[in-house]
Amino acid sequence: MSADLDTRALAAPGAEERTGARPEVRVSGRTTWAAALVVNVAALVTVPDGLSLEARLALLAFGTATVLWTLTDLDAGYVALGAGVLATVPAGGQHALFASLGDDVVWLVVGAFVVGGALARSGLASRFTAALVGRARTVGGTLWLVTAAVVPLAFVVPSTSGRAAVLLPVHRALGDHLDREDGARRVTRALALLMPSVVLVSTVGTLVGATSHLVAVDLLRQATGATITYAQWAWWGMPFAVAASAVTCLAVQLLFLRRDERRRPVVVPARERTRWSSTERRAGAVLVLALVGWLAEPLHGLEVATVTLLAALALCAPRWG
Repeated sequence: MSADLDTRALAAPGAEERTGARPEVRVSGRTTWAAALVVNVAALVTVPDGLSLEARLALLAFGTATVLWTLTDLDAGYVALGAGVLATVPAGGQHALFASLGDDVVWLVVGAFVVGGALARSGLASRFTAALVGRARTVGGTLWLVTAAVVPLAFVVPSTSGRAAVLLPVHRALGDHLDREDGARRVTRALALLMPSVVLVSTVGTLVGATSHLVAVDLLRQATGATITYAQWAWWGMPFAVAASAVTCLAVQLLFLRRDERRRPVVVPARERTRWSSTERRAGAVLVLALVGWLAEPLHGLEVATVTLLAALALCAPRWG
């Protein structure tokens, strides 16, 4: 009984203070490397001559954020926010920190992620992808149909992470089906390489396909006063996106599958045909209107960011969205 009481006393709150024991703190090797690299970055930014305080702080913030993103498990958003504060507040630029949130690129990114998440949760994108992939007859045909399904998703789900979330259930379903057959490990590996690769190379097809596009257009407008509309970007970028996606699919098949594996018959279970739910119909209607608004920007004068925010508000409207 006394042993039990002693054990409970040690486990109780404040036991460390009563017994004098301290919890052991372990520092991982990655944390040590991160701390050392941050110190080196801080030392390096003091070396160049002629740099202003603002420039040194910007370099320090960028270098520190890169190290923390790479070597630690800290949340990426938390690190980015801290880097923004470090780059502006010590130099008296706190107004620049808050003013950056008023940029149309920021609101376009916010709206794009909301639209992408809402369309993914509605099931509309998954329905489209599963219906197309269900037509496959061979392993090679499955990979080509997956590619054909991913490229249009750049218009439907305007964010790479959103498209990846849509494709994850499709990959799991195909993987579970192929695992029942002999020698399917190479096929599932090729499929796992194909999906994210095509998601990335197909982003060039639309203006809202990646955040970097929005930043590039904003920099172009600040430097020259000219801009690129949604329709212009699609007209120039979609042919390259289709070609790059086709080359990626062909490369994955040639590098990771043998000829007999590519020609092996496969029967992908078709998705049971069901009526569109009210959520899918509403999401589809908002998507069509958003596409029309993006493409008709020169006619109505509403910027892409404004149209995206309107679509996001509609998709999240109480009792309707």
